[in-house]
Amino acid sequence: MKDRQVGYLVIAFCAALLLIVISYDMTLAQLVSTSCTHGSACPMYATLKMQRIISFTLLGVLVLIGLYFIFSRKIKEILKERKRDVNLTDEERNIVSLLKSNDNSLYQSDLIKQTEKSKVQITRILDRLEAKKVIDRKRRGMTNIIILR
Repeated sequence: MKDRQVGYLVIAFCAALLLIVISYDMTLAQLVSTSCTHGSACPMYATLKMQRIISFTLLGVLVLIGLYFIFSRKIKEILKERKRDVNLTDEERNIVSLLKSNDNSLYQSDLIKQTEKSKVQITRILDRLEAKKVIDRKRRGMTNIIILR
């Protein structure tokens, strides 16, 4: 099961649990109001308030966990992007942006055409990017395909 599906499942569980908690809370409040003769000074009211705080806090935590699972992939991608762009030169960023705009992969020969740099310059830039573990190069015939990690 994918993370996103788990997140939606947790949120659905929270919605069902919310209905149960509200039903239980209403029943308990009705019971306290009819059975307590001391008025608002009755200790049952404090118990009712504590029960509400605990149940809604737990539901809030479960909702946050569900939201984390729903958006965890995007969070990981954002963190990966930030990590990737930290120590890149302008030339390297240019190559990475070209790869991003072409579904994260491009032939080396196409990179040479699009950047108007020489084969040697592109090879050196790609060597640096590969050393920084930003890209992978795979041999395809007479050229390489450059894949963004």
